[in-house]
Amino acid sequence: MRENQNAFQSLRTPEYKIVKIGEYIFEVKTVRALKVGDDGVYGDPYDAMCYIDFIDGKANVNSLCGVGFTKRCYMTIVKYIRDHRGVKEVIYKRVKNLKDKFKKVK
Repeated sequence: MRENQNAFQSLRTPEYKIVKIGEYIFEVKTVRALKVGDDGVYGDPYDAMCYIDFIDGKANVNSLCGVGFTKRCYMTIVKYIRDHRGVKEVIYKRVKNLKDKFKKVK
């Protein structure tokens, strides 16, 4: 699927949040983050993933799953949220020992 990499380039700009096409307005509120490795491209198999929901000026990171979720992964997700979406408050939700755990990052 490496040939599809350029097809999604327009979706990778920081400004891309709201677009109007015809009679519809599309608002990006949820992002799926995929861990593909440093040399990976869109369409490659991934080791871990999460969803980031943007609600009321906050980023809610949830549904963390996969293997190898490290401090580096955590910092990469926070960097995307802050640098590319301009959101300062990040809330992580994880399930540990069958209990929900929340962590706020400011």
